[in-house]
Amino acid sequence: MIEIIAPQGKICLIDDVYGPLNVRALQPKSITVVFENVFTRPNFQTTDMLEQHHLLCRVAELIDTGVI
Repeated sequence: MIEIIAPQGKICLIDDVYGPLNVRALQPKSITVVFENVFTRPNFQTTDMLEQHHLLCRVAELIDTGVI
């Protein structure tokens, strides 16, 4: 992945990382590494918790209308 990602690219991890993660190899290309977790907002009572409700309602609407 390090070889093919563009400089200043982004990597999003949505699963657990098992074992070491060598982020130093990403530094020369200024790569952004982001971790995502669907439960972050409710687990930490973040100020933007209502956003999760809006996102889930939007997905439900798209499903109901057959878009996805």
